[in-house]
Amino acid sequence: MNDASFLKAIFENPADDALRLIYADWLEEHGPESSQARAALIRIQHEAESLSPYSRRRVELDQQARRLIRDNPSWSDPIRKGKFGRSIKFRLGFPHQITTRAINFVSWADRLLAAVPTLRGFHFPHASNEVRDLAGCRYLSRISELDISNMCACGQCPIGAEIRLLLQSPGVAELTNLNISDNRVDPALVRVLTESPHLKRLQWLDLSNNRISNGGVQAILNSPLVDQLRFLNLRNNDISTRNSNSLRERFGNRVRL
Repeated sequence: MNDASFLKAIFENPADDALRLIYADWLEEHGPESSQARAALIRIQHEAESLSPYSRRRVELDQQARRLIRDNPSWSDPIRKGKFGRSIKFRLGFPHQITTRAINFVSWADRLLAAVPTLRGFHFPHASNEVRDLAGCRYLSRISELDISNMCACGQCPIGAEIRLLLQSPGVAELTNLNISDNRVDPALVRVLTESPHLKRLQWLDLSNNRISNGGVQAILNSPLVDQLRFLNLRNNDISTRNSNSLRERFGNRVRL
């Protein structure tokens, strides 16, 4: 394989971490000097993911990664020149997440994902009145990490109906991470989430600063999410001591209360 064929394979299989490590090996052995930084970033970020975010080694690796990204601005050129988004985050050597408007994603997701096929994470800030269109977007299935926290600042927008449509959309089938904190999520909406047939891959869920109360907790405890989730944030949700204890018993250190 050559550089072009490796990149083609990575772009066609953005979730294949092993392929990126093989590419790093190839770059170190066969790539030009200019490619060594990419190989280093892949290896650094791979090691970092295996460590606690607060460990000294993780902090050192994250600093090294930031320097490499800063010193190689061309890696972000497709996003910056296309004005597709900001706050670019890399994973295993390639752009992985950006912040942009949900309505913008709906409008030009085809061009964005053609230019940067490794993008899997999106933060859509203040997305009220935009998530309805996102739920019907054909490219929603390309998103594995979605943050639509704090959709409405005024407190009046009917964001619950939009979130309901999103959770019921077949397009969310690839989601592994979902942040819907600060969105007035109530027990009824939690039940929509737990009963959705499309969230089989979900592993990381942030429901903090909502209104799920004890009814929402019971919906979670009686759902497959108990075994499925690796992380659950339920802070600031007015949960009783009894239900908090039940959550700790079932989730252990996977839950934040």
